[in-house]
Amino acid sequence: LDVAYVDRTDTKQARAALQPAVDKLKHGTSIAIAPEGTRSPTPRLGRFKKGGFHLAIQAGVPIVPIVIHNAGDLMWRNSFVAHPGEVYVDVLEPISTDGWTVENLDKHVAEVRERFDDVLRAGPVKA
Repeated sequence: LDVAYVDRTDTKQARAALQPAVDKLKHGTSIAIAPEGTRSPTPRLGRFKKGGFHLAIQAGVPIVPIVIHNAGDLMWRNSFVAHPGEVYVDVLEPISTDGWTVENLDKHVAEVRERFDDVLRAGPVKA
């Protein structure tokens, strides 16, 4: 398991830290990124960070949104205790990043966040 630590105050360091991830994506390795950059302190969806979106654009790969329901109810942020229960995961359709640029990235990030929010509000799809 590889982890990239990113100093959000240092853009140059952040890009350098994420370059190995871009290389792995280009070679077919899937990478999981929390779009909020951390676990949410509340059940509400937080602001999305752009790092994962930049990675996808640079590597030329789609984004596969994975929405996790109920995790916060079972294990709160900064908690060391997990409570029994069920976590539901919705894997959404891949989103192409073709045509995405730094100039139009904010619009696309907002669209992806809206998809996440819609799925969270609707609740999990139970098979």
